[in-house]
Amino acid sequence: MKMYSSKKIEHADLVLTSPDSFRVKALKTKDIVQKLITSTEKSLTITGYSISDYFADMLDMIIEKSQQGVYVRLYVNDIERQRDVLNRLMAYRSRFLQVYEYQKQEEDKMAAMHAKLIVSDIKRLLLSSANLSYHGMQGNVEVGFLIESHDKAKQIEDVMKEMVRMKVFCRRNKD
Repeated sequence: MKMYSSKKIEHADLVLTSPDSFRVKALKTKDIVQKLITSTEKSLTITGYSISDYFADMLDMIIEKSQQGVYVRLYVNDIERQRDVLNRLMAYRSRFLQVYEYQKQEEDKMAAMHAKLIVSDIKRLLLSSANLSYHGMQGNVEVGFLIESHDKAKQIEDVMKEMVRMKVFCRRNKD
């Protein structure tokens, strides 16, 4: 019994954004993003290169989760470029809702935080090419995986925390 219970259970499912006419058997990106946000009970980590008004309802869900005591960490590439969308979220920052911004690199002006991932409760993660926008959720063809793995989710959490420690990302204080 001890050997059975110590087995690592990992699982991955294909997640896809595509036109409705595509007949590919896969989970829908928008549905998985919503499900991950709403089902999170303790911690939620989200990275986003591009976040548009289309994602506003999900940002409201993220704010609500933080008000329920869920620790939310949002890592973004360029807050100023997305200020209109992020203004409401920025007003709710607290110890439960933290926003981090990628720090521009002097030696490479084109470098950016381009990762698109969501980690829920350090056990489920979505790794995808989809931005948090209309085209990322519906318009484009985007591919990703929903992974059930505490080890992989923890690895990503650890990498993000290390990048904060190294000041690759800095926490945005109240404006």
